[in-house]
Amino acid sequence: MDYREWLPIYKEITNDLSISMQKDRESARKLEQKITKKPDLNSLSKKIKEKVYVLGDGPNLPKDLKKIPKNQLNKQTVIAADNATKTALKHNITPDIITTDLDGDIKPILKADKKGSQIIVHAHGDNQELIEKWTPHIQNIIGSTQNKPTDKLINYGGFTDGDRAIFLAHEHGAKEIELSGFNFKQASKTKQKKLKWAKKLIQKLENKGVKITYTTQNKQK
Repeated sequence: MDYREWLPIYKEITNDLSISMQKDRESARKLEQKITKKPDLNSLSKKIKEKVYVLGDGPNLPKDLKKIPKNQLNKQTVIAADNATKTALKHNITPDIITTDLDGDIKPILKADKKGSQIIVHAHGDNQELIEKWTPHIQNIIGSTQNKPTDKLINYGGFTDGDRAIFLAHEHGAKEIELSGFNFKQASKTKQKKLKWAKKLIQKLENKGVKITYTTQNKQK
């Protein structure tokens, strides 16, 4: 998604959720300082196959992973959203890419990083301390921001770890995106507000003709 298209959506989200755009910018600057080189977007694109599985951290993820033939996961691209990394590793799946704002269990992410996963670290106003603490320990890092993208930070659209992964896959050429472990119902009230926006953003891509399917078909409603 072009930043000009994203900006009015971002402003609407910040108003709805009382998010400080200034703090988001401060966090982005901190992440820029921690990253030593520009992102290798060609290498990132090469990781994206025609079909991408995006793993969310819903309670249905273990069951969803059992439904997907292992050879399909090996042939295609797997992107894990933050804490879904832990479940993926338990099922002997090393994600090709991980999207994270660092507020989940960091140990599986660091383990996957050592195995070669590309870690997309996202900056927002509430995770400056986590950026300070953990980014020096991540080898395969690309920075992400909710604000205007820079030489070091990408922004393809998306708000939560899960829908940012979907926008990233679309941006780099995925023809089909299958969502596993996505559950918009079983979440806290605070999380529900964020997931409302995730659903809206996913719908925007579907309205553009992006093929998005669900491993568990009744979980997207």
